[in-house]
Amino acid sequence: MTLRLIATGSVVLMLGAPSAFAQGNADNGKETYKVCRTCHQVGDSAKNTLMGPRLNGIVGSKAGTIAGFDYSEANKQAGEKGLVWTEDKLSE
Repeated sequence: MTLRLIATGSVVLMLGAPSAFAQGNADNGKETYKVCRTCHQVGDSAKNTLMGPRLNGIVGSKAGTIAGFDYSEANKQAGEKGLVWTEDKLSE
């Protein structure tokens, strides 16, 4: 339950910081990613963690569907309704 709350809170924080994405500024993106990196890895050596899947290749994936992770209800429902991660959706 605690892990789910942390994950949900991280997504809410990430979505609440649109300026880092909207400007397309890599430095701002690095700052925004600091919220995500607690649970997610990205890069050549990225791995799935106990808290969340790696973010490599997330674009084109349906939300909340990577096996082995306990997604929040909101994330699972978004995937069930057809949310596919695109650059635009991630930037929102």
